[in-house]
Amino acid sequence: MMENIQEKLLFLHKFLRAQKQIDSITPSSMFLAKKILEQVNWNRVDHIASLERVRAP
Repeated sequence: MMENIQEKLLFLHKFLRAQKQIDSITPSSMFLAKKILEQVNWNRVDHIASLERVRAP
């Protein structure tokens, strides 16, 4: 549990130092993701990119 708290504090620290590079302090909810995807015209989609958080080793 302590590792999780430390990880969150580190993310917060990085966010405060580089607010223009990090767009969100919390992950988007499933509700938000579904609302965004409702707006996509899937007949015109050729490519999809998934941007996910990557953990350093």
